[in-house]
Parts: sequence; structure tokens; C-alpha cells
Amino acid sequence: MEPSDQILLHILEKIVKDIRNKGCKAKTYQIEPRCWMISNKKLKRTVAFGWVPNTNDKRLRRMIGAFEIKLPKLHWATAEGFTHNEMIDKDLGVFKMVEISEIADILCP
Repeated sequence: MEPSDQILLHILEKIVKDIRNKGCKAKTYQIEPRCWMISNKKLKRTVAFGWVPNTNDKRLRRMIGAFEIKLPKLHWATAEGFTHNEMIDKDLGVFKMVEISEIADILCP
């Protein structure tokens, strides 16, 4: 396992622990080798965590980060036929970059 993968797993474990400590239930789904979805179905809130596009530094194409996914906007954009790249490029408000330290608070307010 690469060191970057170990770091990702360590951060993910901390996020899950923080969520549990807040008394919430959230499910974690691995959607790509280095990307997870963490979802609180009761509150209908979802965050994607892992390697994400780095929009601040063109030299670093990816970084460890998180996006809150606005589900109503995602459903609308999908129904309208937008691709995920178009949702990001056109800034449709589907994805909102968040600090990793805020994930537990987003999913368990």
C-alpha cells in the first residue's frame, strides 16, 4: 500500500470516528480506489472524500479533499443531462468544496 493510500485511510478512519462520537449514523461507500462517499441518509446529506481535483494550483492536479454534494441540485442536473464534468465546469452548485475537518459537522449538525 502506498503512503498516500495509508494517509487517506487514516483520515477516513478519523472522520468516521468523529461522526460516531457525535452520535450520528453515516454509511461509507468506496466509489473509486481513492474516493469515498459518506452519507447520512436520515438528513439526506452526502460528502465525497478522497483525491479531488485541485482548482487552486494547476501544477497539482489532485489533492486530498472533500466536496459536499447538494443532492437536489445533483438530481436536477442529472435529469437535465449534464455530465459530472459539466456540473463542475459550469458551477451549477452541485458540489461545494469543504474542509475535511468539517465533514462530521456537515453530516451530524
